[in-house]
Amino acid sequence: MKKTLLVLMILCAVAVLSCGTSGGGSSSPAAPAASKAEGDLGAFSLRLEDNFQYGITYQGMLTNRALFDGKKITAGETYTLRMTYKASRDLEGQLMIGLVDTTEAANYWNSLSWDDAAGVEMLYVDASQKDQEVSATLTLKTLKAATGSSAAANALVFQTEGEGVRGKAGSGVQKQVTLSFSEFIFTKVQ
Repeated sequence: MKKTLLVLMILCAVAVLSCGTSGGGSSSPAAPAASKAEGDLGAFSLRLEDNFQYGITYQGMLTNRALFDGKKITAGETYTLRMTYKASRDLEGQLMIGLVDTTEAANYWNSLSWDDAAGVEMLYVDASQKDQEVSATLTLKTLKAATGSSAAANALVFQTEGEGVRGKAGSGVQKQVTLSFSEFIFTKVQ
């Protein structure tokens, strides 16, 4: 039952994040159009939703096949992410970033760039205050391969820890947060 609920929640999150709106809504487009150079997504917003039913974080997924030129992530690759953003509220903890495969073939969650058991952590950006401009350049190294080339198999996850009740959906005290990116350039180095 828990696994079925987890599957449904992840599928719903992927479906919601894969949709944008037109006409001034407060959308969090999961797949902003690539502009300028490949991997340059320009300006867009990403909403991090309450994810306390599975942990102690607010979480958002960026699924965009253009980031990987339509190919799948393989082990041993290196990517750089240059980004500038502002958060819609103070972040309670660091912003954590990693590559993840969220497909059924990956049992709906397979970290590709971190492995807690091996001591390889997600990448971190220090906590920030509401409307504080944050710029960072990060290097992600893949440990595992994605199961395919779909956007869900090659996703960037953004999450931040917060106060709430682990295992209880909607219990996050501060509620969702939106990251508004003014710069987002994702490049494969090797």
